[in-house]
Amino acid sequence: MRAAKVIWSNNGWTVPLGTATHGVMVNGLQLPYMYGLEEFLFNEQLLQYKIGYLNCYRNQNIPGIEDVLLITLTPDLHQVIVIGIIRHVQQLRDHEKIQIWNNMQQANYVDNIVNPAFLQIEHRGNNEQAIGTNVFVQNNYGNDINNLPLIRGGAPNGFFVNLRYKTIELFPEGYERRVNLTNIDEGVNSAWNKLSILYYLDRRPLISENLNNLF
Repeated sequence: MRAAKVIWSNNGWTVPLGTATHGVMVNGLQLPYMYGLEEFLFNEQLLQYKIGYLNCYRNQNIPGIEDVLLITLTPDLHQVIVIGIIRHVQQLRDHEKIQIWNNMQQANYVDNIVNPAFLQIEHRGNNEQAIGTNVFVQNNYGNDINNLPLIRGGAPNGFFVNLRYKTIELFPEGYERRVNLTNIDEGVNSAWNKLSILYYLDRRPLISENLNNLF
């Protein structure tokens, strides 16, 4: 079993909650404010296509199909929590993205989903220089649909989706499968903060043993 970090969100991972340290740049002038694209994982349009984004799939060339646990740090950064699972995850290849872009364009994805989400964040007053949607389009689609950026490019480059899957499940609060990994193995906290790639849970035997009974 592997796991991937997602940004904490109280929006149900349907739109970004706020700014992040990795994602799509929304401020090209002062501080590099970014939105985490994995916060769109449970958006209705992406669920319909069974596609999504995880940051760890941006910079890697990952072969094969695997199940990936979704794990997040609580807002105080003191607890690592399992919040869901994606089954049969496969990295999208560059040639697959053009057709997906065309489909999402026809569904008015940027106008209907991305733009309102970014405006909601920008109007809070913290990011006065934020220019969200325009930068989102330029950095993720390019100006020419036949010349899209590579998903393995450094932030903020990378297409807005980079994986397909069979099923995805979000564990509600209070559900027994929403496991607190810190309570099992405190060492996961320091390790988790350094993650930039998929995390192999079998490298932490205490966690692996406990999760085998749940997943």
